[in-house]
Amino acid sequence: MTKDKLIYMATILGVGYYKSWTKGRIKDAIDNSLSYMQTAITYDIKHHEKQSGAYFWRPPSTAAARRKLEADRTYARTLTIGGNVYRYESTVTCSCKNYYYRGEFTINGEKRDVRLWKKLLHDLSQIKTA
Repeated sequence: MTKDKLIYMATILGVGYYKSWTKGRIKDAIDNSLSYMQTAITYDIKHHEKQSGAYFWRPPSTAAARRKLEADRTYARTLTIGGNVYRYESTVTCSCKNYYYRGEFTINGEKRDVRLWKKLLHDLSQIKTA
């Protein structure tokens, strides 16, 4: 793969690089970025699938434990790939008797379901820099 093609891929994936970098260094940066994205997306999918059954879970008994659980399991991740902004937002809230989970997947602000993240993972796994 030529250096120009690698630079194009790096630009599409949002990977930072310097023009003075060698072809191998740009390829390594792209590979590291792809690996990070795949790991993050896989974690988000597993987190969503685990939390989706949370309706029947029992929340912690103390208020401090409930707030800690909410803080630990509420997060958002944003990835920009090819000009598209992908976002996953996990929101966990606990009352005294109930445990609530809300997972939201969006692309450019448009709501989608978990299939968006799974398709993105599949598409990223198809990219080869060899």
